[in-house]
Amino acid sequence: MAKILVTGQHLGSTSALADPARTLMQRGHDLTIYTTGDDSQVKGFQDLPYERVEPEDHKGLLKGHDLLLAGLSGQATHDGAFIRAANALGMPSIGVNEINQSWPDRLSCLEGENLDGIPSLITVTGTSEIETMQSTLPEMIAAIAVERVRFIGWTAYDNFPQLKKSFTPQDRDRTLKAISHSPDQPLYFHGTQNTSPPKRPEFLPYEQSLTHAVLDVAQRIGMQLLVKPHPGEKDSPDPGFTEKVTREYGHRFIPSDACE
Repeated sequence: MAKILVTGQHLGSTSALADPARTLMQRGHDLTIYTTGDDSQVKGFQDLPYERVEPEDHKGLLKGHDLLLAGLSGQATHDGAFIRAANALGMPSIGVNEINQSWPDRLSCLEGENLDGIPSLITVTGTSEIETMQSTLPEMIAAIAVERVRFIGWTAYDNFPQLKKSFTPQDRDRTLKAISHSPDQPLYFHGTQNTSPPKRPEFLPYEQSLTHAVLDVAQRIGMQLLVKPHPGEKDSPDPGFTEKVTREYGHRFIPSDACE
């Protein structure tokens, strides 16, 4: 069996890595799991036996392993450093992507045609990511990256069929009561993402304007929403925006960690 180093920094990466890591452990592989994120980012690893590290020698931590399984949190993150170190060592690597944006940052080629940060394989959720790669990456980088793509869907949803099957009417009533919502009333949920990717600050005003529009329309038609922000909003330049506008429009707000 293989000895595999699994590592993720941002919440999206740790969430996307959790189920593949658990499956590899069940199949008998020997996993070392590192997290380099903060308290909120590490939650994606759930109950996995991870170790929190602040590495300075990424190559040293990789030695003795057969494979790197890493998130694609970005060029300046430890995910990017681990992938570049694996390439330097000639070690195969798999980069697990969870969102279709910022590909030059995710593949460590913000400065141009740099191959050092491209994993041996790149897992993606769907075909739209191919189109985004081809439109945002340098031509040579895009061609190489597309060759290495494998479609696997969104790994964090792999266990949803089982969750749905095991979720009883009693579980439903208990969940709704926990957020002070009557089980007899319809529930209209709206999730926000009032943040922006690195180096794309213009995304934030767009997302905020979209939130205003949705909350306004719902208010005018008499539909009360239950609004939950993306966990990444806490690092936004305006972290309290979603809660503030939700209350201004008379909707109900729950914090990002309410369902954990």
